[in-house]
Amino acid sequence: MELMIEFQEAYKRLDRLCRDCFQSRDGVSEYIRQMEGTPFEHRMYVNNWNSAYKQLKHVRWVRNQLAHEVGAYESGILTDEDLDFVLDFHGSIINREDPLALVYQYRHVKFEVEEPKVEESSPKKSGLFFRIKEWLRSLFS
Repeated sequence: MELMIEFQEAYKRLDRLCRDCFQSRDGVSEYIRQMEGTPFEHRMYVNNWNSAYKQLKHVRWVRNQLAHEVGAYESGILTDEDLDFVLDFHGSIINREDPLALVYQYRHVKFEVEEPKVEESSPKKSGLFFRIKEWLRSLFS
């Protein structure tokens, strides 16, 4: 019973944090929707994207079972790993190391490099390097 209480409290803290981050009443569900709306080409830069997504959906399901289903407390659906994930995920958001923060950092920090000034009439604008750079920009904007 103690594990269930700890899990419920940790999940509520995570849900509140997500609600605050997204200014949404949906909390964890909104985080999941944001993950689902993230293009694949951005997801691939986060090593644990799929496992974090699946585990986040799992702990939301566990929380919903515990909150709404009769007999869920006796079912054994909750594990120590579920509690650990919720606590760790909360910490990763606080430390800006969660999947969405990592995508944001990749998109906004990695591509903010000092670019050489190029004149508008420069022939370099039609070169291969320029076309690749413009293509990359279009992917992440």
